[in-house]
Amino acid sequence: MSAAAVARDMAAKGFETFETRTFTESPRRLLASFESKLATYNEGENMQWMVRLDRRLATRIKLSAKEYGKSASQMVAMCMTDALVEESEITAGAAVPTELESAKAIVAKYSGPGARKLAEEIGLGRRGPLLTGVLSGKTAAPRALLRALSLKLKVPMSLLQQVFSEAFLSSPVPAFKAEDGKPEVRITRQTWEEAVKSLSLSDEETSALLEFAD
Repeated sequence: MSAAAVARDMAAKGFETFETRTFTESPRRLLASFESKLATYNEGENMQWMVRLDRRLATRIKLSAKEYGKSASQMVAMCMTDALVEESEITAGAAVPTELESAKAIVAKYSGPGARKLAEEIGLGRRGPLLTGVLSGKTAAPRALLRALSLKLKVPMSLLQQVFSEAFLSSPVPAFKAEDGKPEVRITRQTWEEAVKSLSLSDEETSALLEFAD
């Protein structure tokens, strides 16, 4: 693998970790953690190096950088450093399946037809396609649904968030040809409310499903 490819991979992994941790940690402490790791590699002569990222990932990093008062280059550097430190720790440890990989394997068991049965077991009724959107990372999971999935699958909520985030970031951007403009490509996940309302259900069914977001 080329140095450029390794850099892209580290930036993506580091940002996935950052995004996942924002759900459970304060921004101040999270940024301090990432900045401290970057500082350990910030010695000696500095040099500029361009990292070419996937369009969707680059946009998400820019938005997060703006939100937390950082430049895009600072955010990329912090994410790469975090991934580098994590990779070093993994390499130093035993070669066993990571918790994240185990969580991915558990979620994968319920892709396709399995989502329908799981939906019924966690209180979504016959809404397998709705749950599929969550498992594939395309629909943001509300906290109540994450909690129900965590209890059923016996996977921590933070790991489920990371699995869904990686699934979304790794989903392919569709290729297309168009004469009258280009179709919109989502750079953020569909909200739970958007997903529910797109089903055009009765008011009662819609309200019941929206309660997961309360």
